[in-house]
Amino acid sequence: HAPTFYQVNIFEASDGTDETLDIVIQGSNTSASSGFVDWMTFPQITAVTSTYVDIQRGICPYRWRRAKTTVGGTNSPSFHGCIVSVHPAGRDDEK
Repeated sequence: HAPTFYQVNIFEASDGTDETLDIVIQGSNTSASSGFVDWMTFPQITAVTSTYVDIQRGICPYRWRRAKTTVGGTNSPSFHGCIVSVHPAGRDDEK
């Protein structure tokens, strides 16, 4: 199996107080919206960042995947310019 990694990019400043962003990649083998389970979790995000998680076991065991995001904090917390992406060929700079 080819190495795979998931990446999150936050391009703009966040709003609120003590804002947090939790991202979980969920998977399912059916297209029904009720069949998804948590598969992979990113470290909690609190500011503009670029982070990734390598998948050591190769490909995802689920046919369907989605990113579930949860924003926390006070004073109307929000994150702007957020992209979650998958890269099935691995990272270029990994040796």
